[in-house]
Amino acid sequence: MIGGGISTYFQLGSILLRLLVSGLILVLPVDWLSVLFLMIGIVLILYAYGSEKQIMNKAT
Repeated sequence: MIGGGISTYFQLGSILLRLLVSGLILVLPVDWLSVLFLMIGIVLILYAYGSEKQIMNKAT
């Protein structure tokens, strides 16, 4: 029962992300999109590294 709700939640996120990317493709040039996704990827890597470092500091 809970698994169905979680699955629906993630499916909704996937659908919304596809709609967002489709809209961005219509509006922005390809070069800008590639730079945008590169910057988002870098920010996510830095966030993951920072949160992992913070967790390690709390453990010690």
